[in-house]
Amino acid sequence: MQVPYNSEERPLPERLWKYRPWNAFTRSLVVDGSLYHATVEELNDPFEFRWRERMPTTIEGQRKYVDAVCDEVMPRQDRKTRKRQREFWMRQLRERVKHYDCGIGLAPLQFALGVLCLSKVPDNISMWSHYAARHSGVCVGISTSKVSRRRFYPVHYTDELPTLEADQYLNRDAKTFVQLSLTKARLWQYEKEWRSINHPGPHDFPGCVEQVIVGCWASTEVEHEVRMAARAAEQSIALFKAVLDETQFALNIVTL
Repeated sequence: MQVPYNSEERPLPERLWKYRPWNAFTRSLVVDGSLYHATVEELNDPFEFRWRERMPTTIEGQRKYVDAVCDEVMPRQDRKTRKRQREFWMRQLRERVKHYDCGIGLAPLQFALGVLCLSKVPDNISMWSHYAARHSGVCVGISTSKVSRRRFYPVHYTDELPTLEADQYLNRDAKTFVQLSLTKARLWQYEKEWRSINHPGPHDFPGCVEQVIVGCWASTEVEHEVRMAARAAEQSIALFKAVLDETQFALNIVTL
């Protein structure tokens, strides 16, 4: 697979950030440490978990590939059924190879796990606009050391989709699919994203929230609710507010 980097080469930040509108789910994050792992369908990039598959182009390679698929999908089927299915898959495979350039084409969406998406930075103006209700929400600082038994990986940004060899897909190597989940288009590079993979849905990590930054356009009501949520948490949470810089296109983070 063509993923030209090692996800282990960048040190894990002590704190990562989640931009959020202020609502009941965000309050649960602050109070209970409830981190939501989204399904692929819930993410906002249509290229999430998309890759190109390189299919075998020789007759011998295609036979080996289809035989391996048969062994995995229908190991106990009778010979007649297996032969009929094998012939069908061979025809399909040859059509795909004929259609694709050099046997390489966009793979269908195939990922059943959930993804927690966080950022290395809390002061990105675009992310406040896109993910924190146009600066009226919050940015939550999460201690990576307190998200127990989970690993975080930096996202790699590139101009080309990664390519997965057919035999890599058959081998179902978990590391291969994790690397695929960490590859995004370069235009997203400003997000400086880190990810954790888990089962879809909320997972509680009590005490993982260390800081909350309130957006520069957040209402006094939101500020009050954030204060109350921080008091309800079992750990001490530092509160801050984003304010507009007076000379630059930048946000300053000050104590609330």
